[in-house]
This record gives sequence, C-alpha cells and structure tokens, in this order.
Amino acid sequence: MKMEVRRDSIVIIPESELDEAFLEEVLGLREAGDSIPARRKNAMGLSCWAYLKIRREEEEDCLARG
Repeated sequence: MKMEVRRDSIVIIPESELDEAFLEEVLGLREAGDSIPARRKNAMGLSCWAYLKIRREEEEDCLARG
C-alpha cells in the first residue's frame, strides 16, 4: 500500500489485490463511501501524540464487551 499525506487528508492507495482484500475484509471498506473512524491516541496519558488508530467500530465494540 502507498500512503500520501496531504494537508487535509491521508490517502491510502492499494497497490495489489492483497491490499484491496485487506481494506475490504479487515477494515470493512467494501463500497464507495464506506468509512471507519480514526482516533488520536496520546502517549501514556500525556498530551503528546503516540499514534493514530484506524479501526472498524464493530471491532472496537466487541473488544469493549469482552
């Protein structure tokens, strides 16, 4: 996969069928217009960045329940 960091967005460009399968099956992005949340995670409760987490909401809900 290729990532382009732009001023107002981050664009992920699949470069193979495996990349496409990952985006469709793992992240659930099967149809045009599908979206998933991106959440900022801070380092150890501090105000500085640790990373940006992109994850399907259903997965987040399942992890929170059990």
